[in-house]
Amino acid sequence: MQKPFLWMLFLLSLLLAMCRFEENKKPRPFGIKGQIDLSEWDFERDGPVVLKGEWEFFWNRFNVEIKESDQPYYLKPGFWDSLTKNKEKIGGIGYGTYRLHIQLPSNPPELSQ
Repeated sequence: MQKPFLWMLFLLSLLLAMCRFEENKKPRPFGIKGQIDLSEWDFERDGPVVLKGEWEFFWNRFNVEIKESDQPYYLKPGFWDSLTKNKEKIGGIGYGTYRLHIQLPSNPPELSQ
């Protein structure tokens, strides 16, 4: 009789501890329309950032010199086989360029060696 009560108490304590831990976390940045603002992000205090969000996608192009564009934005991470171009699915075979502009702090810390 006492074992189920102890298990319930343990699980409830664990659940409350997890809720408390999540409450103190800073919200993670998210890319919107090909832009992600990390200018207020402290990498030492807040940790790494997952580059999730709306990325520009250039189908059948390998190009780092792309100027302004009217390309659509797609949520990443994810697969491109369900994306469409000219109202047709592009499929899983091919190549392309994803682009996300990242705004860093004006004096960013050294992030690698």
